[in-house]
Amino acid sequence: MTTLSPEARAFLDRMGWGMAKPSPVAGDASARSYTRLHLSDDYSAVLMQTPKSEIKGQAAFRDVAAYLRGLGLSAPTVFGEDADAGFLLVEDFGDQTYSAILDQGLTHEVELYRTAHDLLAVLARTGAMGGLPILAAAELARLTAVTFEELPEDHALKSEQAAFQNDLQGLATWILRGVPVTVLRDFHAGNLIWLPDRTGLQRAGVIDFQDALCGPKGYDLVSLIDDARRDLSLELRATLIRDHAHILNISEDDMILRTSLLSLQRNFRILGLFRRLARTGKPEYLRHMPRVAAHILRALDHPTLAPLATTARAICAHYLQSTADHAPRGAMIMAAGFGTRMGALTKTTPKPLLRVAGQALIDHALDVARAGHAAPCVINTHYHANQMRHHLRKDEVILSEEQPEILESGGGIRHALRYFSDTAIFTLNSDNVWTGLNPFATLSAAWRPTEMDALMLLIPRDKATGRQRDGDLGLDASGRILFDDPQKPYVFTGAQILKTAPIAAMDIPKFGLRMLWETLAREARLFGVIHQGGWADVGHPEGITSAEELLATEKVAFT
Repeated sequence: MTTLSPEARAFLDRMGWGMAKPSPVAGDASARSYTRLHLSDDYSAVLMQTPKSEIKGQAAFRDVAAYLRGLGLSAPTVFGEDADAGFLLVEDFGDQTYSAILDQGLTHEVELYRTAHDLLAVLARTGAMGGLPILAAAELARLTAVTFEELPEDHALKSEQAAFQNDLQGLATWILRGVPVTVLRDFHAGNLIWLPDRTGLQRAGVIDFQDALCGPKGYDLVSLIDDARRDLSLELRATLIRDHAHILNISEDDMILRTSLLSLQRNFRILGLFRRLARTGKPEYLRHMPRVAAHILRALDHPTLAPLATTARAICAHYLQSTADHAPRGAMIMAAGFGTRMGALTKTTPKPLLRVAGQALIDHALDVARAGHAAPCVINTHYHANQMRHHLRKDEVILSEEQPEILESGGGIRHALRYFSDTAIFTLNSDNVWTGLNPFATLSAAWRPTEMDALMLLIPRDKATGRQRDGDLGLDASGRILFDDPQKPYVFTGAQILKTAPIAAMDIPKFGLRMLWETLAREARLFGVIHQGGWADVGHPEGITSAEELLATEKVAFT
């Protein structure tokens, strides 16, 4: 039950809402709190309570809301205010955030994001609201300080702050030149409410803008398309960048450079902010770190940002590693299968030794394990085990041979547990190839052993290169695996963290992992996290060509 303070009750009495029934509303990263108030089933408002330390934001919310409504956009109407006490009573837009809608499926993704983009087009054409603080190049650079401040006191990268900020300011001065616009600043799926009963641009309700600034064009677009909390299809991302270039009357190349710099600046700052939030009692923000790092690494692909690359990449590596102190060390690569879907290609050769882009599949998997500093690294073998042993003779790996019969995925891991001392391990299928962030880094950053017995690395079905079947599963809003999701929008990539105890407890020598996963899912102990990069299934002959095309067009970062 939600309890209001006597001061809040007194304010509501003055506003004529004293009889309203309160219920909680999800908060954000700030110190503000929100309460939904119900006068009846179909009449509600939201009480926003701002602490003294952020009281300036309350006046800004009121003024920016009025400005946006004056442009014909949907921002909450302010019903009442107590500026001294920090109370604001505002229109209730409901709970249908973009995030909530998209968590149910991607059917409306294009419509939602195009509407949000068109809203930004209005702001781009209007110019900046008067009286807002200015987000100039120097301020953009200064805002990255938090990421250096959150480094350990004796960390060598702290000495790079001045040079990094100086280079960033210099690049921003000429790349972001032009007439500024109103920047809402936190314009992303979690802060946009879909209002289907309205029309046109008013269907996109904006609720978080008290930190609005006068700043560079494209900033809010980057907030939208390089969201720290959710992934956007690369095709739609490219389309929105191209459309925004047209709105700003600049070339697509210039727009790509602008968005790359803004994405680097914004996400570099978010690394530090999320680390600080985790350190001060909100560890849930750490699960987004791999995505934030992936945005930074993609931005650094632009050659113009080369002066920032060495420091930014090193910072990403540090933050990903620092969130993984509780992660496993050992890894098992699954390589015992017959490869029957490969047909004649595996008649005399084990599938892990088939070559993709000039390298055996098992070596692609070992690249992931080595870059993730996995030790020990165990590889199970069965089919043509002698060939596997010969190929791996110079590698520092442990071979777990399954004879006389293959033990399937779960049984193979159980058979190899004697080589591991940790309570959890990585497992990795050998018939995949990867680009982007190291799968082990993404899993490590999201691993919460008190809540999880297994964490599966997933990729959206539409990004699964070479995949010939439908998706495997869904996710709920908390990241738990849903095998009964009818849409099955995600594919299991073959990488996971798995606690050893549930495997050891299985009393049969031969079993598949699906049996264990379903048990863990029923116990709400099976979770998923999204891979930040490309992935290809090489479980069938056509997958070889698809995988080689992926590797030719996307970088293998493995930071």
